[in-house]
Amino acid sequence: MKYRMPAMYEEFHCLGGDCPDNCCIGWEVSIDEETAARYRALEGPLGDKLRETMVEADGEMQFPLTKGSCPFLDGDRLCSLHREYGEEFLCRTCREYPRFTNEYGELIERGLSFSCPEAAQMMLSNPKPITFTLKSDDEPVTKPNDIPAELFLQLRPLRQQLMGILQDRSMPVWMRAGICLKLARKAQERIDQRRIGSIAKLREKYSRLQVLEKQKVKLQKKEADGFSVRVAMSKRILQLEPLTGRWTGFWEQIRRSQKMELMLPHHADIEHHALAQLIRPREYEYEHFLVYLIYRYFLEGVYEGDVYWRVKFAVFSLLAVAELDLRMMQTLGGELPQAAQADLMSLYSKEIEHSPDNMAALKKALTGKGKFGRHELIAALRDLLDAE
Repeated sequence: MKYRMPAMYEEFHCLGGDCPDNCCIGWEVSIDEETAARYRALEGPLGDKLRETMVEADGEMQFPLTKGSCPFLDGDRLCSLHREYGEEFLCRTCREYPRFTNEYGELIERGLSFSCPEAAQMMLSNPKPITFTLKSDDEPVTKPNDIPAELFLQLRPLRQQLMGILQDRSMPVWMRAGICLKLARKAQERIDQRRIGSIAKLREKYSRLQVLEKQKVKLQKKEADGFSVRVAMSKRILQLEPLTGRWTGFWEQIRRSQKMELMLPHHADIEHHALAQLIRPREYEYEHFLVYLIYRYFLEGVYEGDVYWRVKFAVFSLLAVAELDLRMMQTLGGELPQAAQADLMSLYSKEIEHSPDNMAALKKALTGKGKFGRHELIAALRDLLDAE
């Protein structure tokens, strides 16, 4: 087996009760069947409480929330199951979070979710480009390999190329995102036409300096109304199922601010320029967020042959974070500490990535006709991040 992970992966340590958030609050805990069987068999008062608490919903066992928290969260903001029996007694979800695992035959990829505040802070604290390690052992593949081999062999280097473009700091991050969208759209066309082998030539083309320079020139042309895209995004996000009132409050404030932009466009331009100037020396934070999203989701497109929307999702996510940053900067009098940035990215990840319903709703929005095409997303990013 081979194992790929970010270089900082093994440095992560849970803050426990000192965490500014708590993964035992706001989320219903899904319990894998092996753990559920162990809980059913446990004797004594704790076993009684486990059996009384577990319920079946949507075909899986869960701990329903009690006043918004896991029923086994104790007064010290720690898990009473962990305290009593140790980490191995926990269900798979609780043992692994915030770690995630994607399996592709003999390749297992691991990472840390931005929804965890400590993981988000770790990923943002180092300005150097995110790197990955690859290890191997003699363990055999134990699960059936149903991966379309030809497509996988094309998508793996394509993802590496996308992450390389995102880490090319010779151009602003919105422009890097635009080139990645164009490359992903071209790849999707070849997948849809069943011209899988031609993706290699596409990758070679986009590795040429003159091609990238040409794309930069094209991206300078504004081909859509960025403001209307930002408004459409805010409305769509407010239609999603919120996990926290804080999330809804942010986006209601953003909608009010956007209405003010119509009345005071000059003032809005000044604020956008201020955000762009503030972020420019810290664009690596946006870069890290994009690389994380491409690393986590792009290769999963091998199963359905749907890679383009996954890159659009990454860019949409960055646009949403930039909108949240603008609102936070307004609140903090023109400042945006890195801790606040990590908090907003963590909140976005928690509300969107960890909600299957919200992910499905965004996939529908990003694959359908409407305001979230390639040109529209880049125009909206430029509205907020182009300091020129």
